[in-house]
This record gives sequence, structure tokens and C-alpha cells, in this order.
Amino acid sequence: MRSDPCPFPRRISTTILIAACLASSAVSGQEAFQGEVELPPSPLVVNLNDATVRILADGDAEPVLRWRRLHRDAPGNAELSAFQSGASVVIERPPLAEGERPAALLVEIVTSTESSLGVYGANLDLTVERAAAQEATAPAVEPVENPAPDGPVDLQLADSRIELQGAGQLSATLHDCDMMLRSGEGDHDIAVLGGRLHEVDHRGTLKLRSENAHLTTEGGRGRLELNAVGGSVELRAANYRFKIEVADSGLQILDAKGTGSVVAVDTSLDLRDTRFDNLSFVSTMSHTTASQVRGKSTFKLDGGSLTLDDGEGELTAVAQNGASLEVAGHRGNLRATVQDDSRATIQEIDGELTLTLQQGEASVVQAKSLALNARGSWVTASGIRRLSSMEAFQSEVDLDLTEVASNAVTLAVQAGSRVRLSLETPCRVHAQGLASSQASQVDVLGCELQLGRGGRWATRRVKGIDGRPPITVTAKVADTAELIVEGR
Repeated sequence: MRSDPCPFPRRISTTILIAACLASSAVSGQEAFQGEVELPPSPLVVNLNDATVRILADGDAEPVLRWRRLHRDAPGNAELSAFQSGASVVIERPPLAEGERPAALLVEIVTSTESSLGVYGANLDLTVERAAAQEATAPAVEPVENPAPDGPVDLQLADSRIELQGAGQLSATLHDCDMMLRSGEGDHDIAVLGGRLHEVDHRGTLKLRSENAHLTTEGGRGRLELNAVGGSVELRAANYRFKIEVADSGLQILDAKGTGSVVAVDTSLDLRDTRFDNLSFVSTMSHTTASQVRGKSTFKLDGGSLTLDDGEGELTAVAQNGASLEVAGHRGNLRATVQDDSRATIQEIDGELTLTLQQGEASVVQAKSLALNARGSWVTASGIRRLSSMEAFQSEVDLDLTEVASNAVTLAVQAGSRVRLSLETPCRVHAQGLASSQASQVDVLGCELQLGRGGRWATRRVKGIDGRPPITVTAKVADTAELIVEGR
């Protein structure tokens, strides 16, 4: 941080010095202030180190500056100066004599709600808040839903503790600070370099940039733009249109709503109890756990992992470059793509599962409906109520269709593939694309088999013990493929 962060000249020939008036008595039973200055209704620039600063924006009070030593008997210079510099009033310490040290100060400032405010320095304990508005006895009109924000606030601080209440337009750069921001409104643009930021109940646009810091935003509404490197980020009970980018960090999104995108690199992520109109999630070598994620979501994994359970809505997932995908207990349609040595474990899908594999591996247990396309892959599936389509190229597929609800199944066993089917008896298998001389490519046990064009079925009047008619499998089998069927 620069040694003189104040953007205004410290002394020029046109500067008007405002003299300090000494307070003669204690205020509200507190220790008496050493100095008190009435301030003009001008923008304020506070340039201080080593002080406790309390700033109150009050539209009904006269602007004033008061100060005293923070510790009564502490040594050091305890003077302040307030002077007009251009359009602003600058509050800072006067130059110290050689060998003199500054004393820690308690500084109280009352300003108007419309004035802009800039605070610069280090090692401050800063509080900025707006005075509570007096309630009208009989308002003639309904209160404004989004009241006008206060004047702009600019903070450039280091090693400080800050509390802001009801801030309007805010711009801040914080180095190793601890900041609490409550009930902000309007546009906030904050850079957090180390330290912590806790933001509660913001209304408006929130832009956050952080490095090795810990960020928490809670109960916010509006638009969020967040970029974090290192540290951690937590969103709670928020409703944002959001764009989040995190790297080498930890991200938690809890009890949140909205729409937007998340891009994560080398990050640990936790999503719980959320409802998104539309979520786009892209991760690289990151590890994500998600529970009770509802709405329309798209997850793209480049390495790393995603474990998702108890979700609801339209879900699209892409796993590539060795990624691991686990989905369980999802209510809604799932479209999953598994490729480049990635693996998927999918269980209990109450909806349509569309599964596409390219050099991948997948296991499916219980799905309302399955559409499968596998290329150079390995797949097992059981508990399938409906097989809407199945096509395998140079793949090994093991399908347990003993729970299938329909009486007709169609599949394609393409070149270089080996497919095993388990069926409930009575069952029929019609293998197409094969001459009788190639019957060795089809191995059927417990089901009636027809090759080629086929003809009448011998079991056309046979039914199962539950009165169910035979299930018929029509399989197109390539010359270099193998089909194995077992009727149980």
C-alpha cells in the first residue's frame, strides 16, 4: 500500500484550515473528547493509521468530527487536522516532530447520508453505519421497496477491522483485513487480499475479487460476480444471478437459489439444498459433492470427481479425462456422457437416463428408462424398467433386463462388441443380420431363438407364471459381434 493513499493534496496555498475546538465536558458519561470540529457538508477523506474510527451517516444531524486518545495515559501525539482540499474535507494527523510518535486515537465522525466517503490507512478499527430512520406516524404512501443508497464509499485499508451498515455504492481494496458488511445496497466492488469478508443481506450488484482470503456472503439478492484464488468462499441463503470463478480454493453453496455459472480449477466444492433455474458448472481437477440440487443443471468435469445425490430436475453431466461421476437418487431426467477413461456410477434414476460412453466405464442400478450408446467402453446395468435404445460399438455390455416392464426390446450389437442379456422367462430372441452358419456368435439359454428373417414363434401362446406374455428381444448383431442371452 502506498505511504500516502489520499488522492488530494495535503497542503496547498488555497487550503482552508478548520480549527479544532476543545471539548470541556464528558459526553453521555464517556471520557471527554480532546477535540471537536464542525464539518461542512462536503465529501470526506479520512487518511489515518492506528485508530478506532466510528462514522455515522445521519441526515438529521450536523456533520462533526470528535477525537481523543484511545487509551487515556498512552504517550504520543494525539492531534488531528481537518482541512478543505478542493471539494473535499481531509481528516488526517498533522506532521510529527522529529522523534515523535502518534498515539492511538478514538475518532467519531458524523456525516450526511449523501456525502461520499473515502477511508485510507492501516491498523484501523472502522465502523460505518447509517442512522435509523424515524418512523412516520401515518405514511401517505407505501414505503419505497429499494430506497436510494447512500453516497459512495471508498476504502483502501490494511491490517484493519471494518464494520459497515447500510452502505450504498462501495469500492474497497482490503489487505489482511477483517470486514463485516451488513444490509448493503447498490453496487459494491471489493478486492480482498488476505483476511476475511462477511457480507450479509446485500441488495444489488456485488463484485468480489479475492486472493488467499475467506469470503462469506449470506442472504444476498441481485447479481454476484466473484473471482477467488486460494482461501475459501461460502454462499448461504442467497438468491443471485451469479458468475463465479475459483481456483485452488474451497467453495460452499448452501441453501441458495438463482441462475448462473461456476468455473472451478483445483478446488473442493460443496453444494447443498439449492434450487437453480439454470446452473452451468465447469470444473478442472476439482472434487465436488452435491446434495439436494434442484432445477436445471449442467456439470462438466475435466478430471476430478462429482458425487451427487437426492437431486431433482433436468441434469446433464459430462465426465472426461479420467473423471469420476456418481449420481444417486435423482428425480428427473439425466443425460450423462462418459469419455476418455472416465467412470460413472449411477443409481436410482426416477426419469429417463441417456448414457453415452466413449472409452469410458459405467455401472447403472435402477433406472426408470435407459438409452445407451457405448463405444470402446464397458457397461453394466440392472433394475432397468424400460430400455428405450441400446447400441454398442467395440464395447462389452452386461444388461440385466429381468425387471423390464415392456414386452419388446430392440438393441444393436455392432462390430467388435460383446453383449450379455439376462431376461425373465418366457423370452424370445430374434437375432438379425446373421446367417444360420454364423449361429456361433449368438448363445441363447432359456429363451426361444430365431436367426435371420425368422418365422412363427413356438411360444406364442405361452405366458409366465404371473400371466405375462413372453418378452421379445430383437437384436441386430454384426458379423464380428457376440450376443449372449440367459432366460431366468
